[in-house]
Amino acid sequence: MVEGLTLGDLSAGLSYLRGYEPMMMKYFGQDLFGDPAARYYLLLRRPSQDLEGVLEGDWQEAGYSTREVFRAEFMAPRTGALIDRMLYMDLKNHLQSLLQLEDRTRMAVSLESRLPLLDHRLVDQVCAVPAHHRFAGGRPKHLLRQALQGIVPQPILERRDKMGFPVPIYEWFKGELKPFVEDILLGPTTRQRGFFSMKGVEQCLGGEQPFGRTVWGLLSLELWFRAFFDRR
Repeated sequence: MVEGLTLGDLSAGLSYLRGYEPMMMKYFGQDLFGDPAARYYLLLRRPSQDLEGVLEGDWQEAGYSTREVFRAEFMAPRTGALIDRMLYMDLKNHLQSLLQLEDRTRMAVSLESRLPLLDHRLVDQVCAVPAHHRFAGGRPKHLLRQALQGIVPQPILERRDKMGFPVPIYEWFKGELKPFVEDILLGPTTRQRGFFSMKGVEQCLGGEQPFGRTVWGLLSLELWFRAFFDRR
């Protein structure tokens, strides 16, 4: 048994998580009683290569490990429910990236928007509800669906076709943007900077998989350096 977790805690919400097949089951569903932090880290990293294997140079803090920092934060909440640890990580880290995208998108078209479900009083109240109630029957948004019974039409409450809007970065980087990406990451400016293992960069460019984000991360970091440091 995983330290601090009971069988009931581990099972809470797992039927919901299995809905993310095949990615969820490939990177998280295996070894259900292994280290939960390591499994969730692998899921979030997706099939990407760790940047720790690509970054080099003496600018890195000695002994620093992204995995260990992630694990410490993942295990920080005083809860035994695995789903609560995952939600904690999403609230502290992933939510900010989503909110800044929402903010920039609406401002680009002068659209006023509100996020009432993120009121801190509501978030505090809902987070205090045990996971097995929030994910009753393995259903996402169970409490919200219950609260809106008779207010929102049933077909809307029961819809299962909701999906995200992924950007086809993989297809772009393998297609029309491939020369641009290679010019940036394999060019003389990047080589002279000395922050990347060029062998590692070449492996990333050749081995990136669909939904991978390593090449995007490397490209973003290098362009950030050029925008905010090289122009000084």
